[in-house]
Amino acid sequence: MFLMPTRMQKISVFVLGLAIAVSSFANVPVARAAGAATFGLSSSSASPAMGNTFEVSVWVNPLGESLDTARANLSFPASVLEAQRFDLGTQFTSLSPGYSINNAAGTVSFGAFRSNGRVTASGMLATVTFRVVAAGSATISVASDSKLINNGEEKVSSSGFGSVTVSGAAASATDASLEAQALVNFGAFAGRMPSSSVDWEALHCMAYDTCYPMDPALRNVAHEAQSLVVFGAKYGHIPATSMDWKALHAIAYTSIFYDWTAIDAQ
Repeated sequence: MFLMPTRMQKISVFVLGLAIAVSSFANVPVARAAGAATFGLSSSSASPAMGNTFEVSVWVNPLGESLDTARANLSFPASVLEAQRFDLGTQFTSLSPGYSINNAAGTVSFGAFRSNGRVTASGMLATVTFRVVAAGSATISVASDSKLINNGEEKVSSSGFGSVTVSGAAASATDASLEAQALVNFGAFAGRMPSSSVDWEALHCMAYDTCYPMDPALRNVAHEAQSLVVFGAKYGHIPATSMDWKALHAIAYTSIFYDWTAIDAQ
């Protein structure tokens, strides 16, 4: 026989049901709502030639949000591009722990933060330097696990992950002309034609400036000064053209034209 519950029994059942519901809800992860901030990418060159480097700027657009931390995870085709380095901009002032460049997987990951104040205006998070290693189209993308955060809360829009596409070009007639000029300079300084892989690397440095360190901290001012003397003695003038400076860099940063080991030991 079915018995109608009393008022007290109804209240007890309601309270018990509410307690079960609250307990169950507490065990369900709460998804943080995304904000409006976005990432953007831009390239210094749309069609960089094979062997050349170019820069991709990583932009952060708060779009009304206040941000204290950013984490950019980039992907790119390793068959076409090689990532060489990244440099932080002034938007986020401190480099976060845990950063990497993986050219086998085609990924770059880095983060930055501000310990004082918040980022509220659009600006450049960092620049990433790439080199073209093969001809072909290459799309560089901000991965969807990238973060824009304020006080531990995600503020990036679900549609806020940008990309940029470049077309790595094969060696052109202009490039062949550069290599021809570099061959003349190689012969002038080495007194012979290239005959080994090391020689050809030095010649490519003369053509494309590939051995010149992008990071100022890695440059050797003493070697460059001595190379200026060597260049002047050979040509009777200081470097005046882009090719002249590439030749000087090849002298300074390879051991084909000058015995730096002996000089540095003095």
